[in-house]
Order: sequence, then C-alpha cells, then structure tokens
Amino acid sequence: MKTSNVSNPIMIFAGTNWEAGVLKSHLEDAKIEVLMKEEGIDELEPWVGAAGGYESVKVFVSGSDIEMASEIVSDFKKNNTNNGE
Repeated sequence: MKTSNVSNPIMIFAGTNWEAGVLKSHLEDAKIEVLMKEEGIDELEPWVGAAGGYESVKVFVSGSDIEMASEIVSDFKKNNTNNGE
C-alpha cells in the first residue's frame, strides 16, 4: 500500500467520488501530492451515501502546495459548473 507524503494537510475540496477522482488526477499531473478521505456518511444517513453521497470525499494537499492547488481547484470548479445556471 502506498503511503502519502502530504505534510501539514489542508482540505481544498469536498465532492463526490467522481469529482474528487478527476481533481486528484489534475493535481497529480501538476506534481502535487494528494490525500483523499472518504467520509462515512452512509453510516449516518444511508439514503445519502447510497448514491455516492453529497461531498462525501475530501481532498487534501500539503500546505506548501496550497497556492498552486487552489488555482487548479478554482479552474476545475469553473469548468464543471452547470452552464444552465
């Protein structure tokens, strides 16, 4: 099992498994180490967790990468907003 080298972890995003996975890929492409933590919402509210939950996965990066990671997250959110709003 690979261990993460994220030091001084800061949460930069919370979303679905799919969103967090895509964002993780973008961050790793920029050579940013990523830590993901899935919340156990399905234990508390199974009707939410069963469909993937709402903001059930949190994405963390090292404090030293926060500026670059924040820009990537901002672009990610901009590109994934509903154009019908």
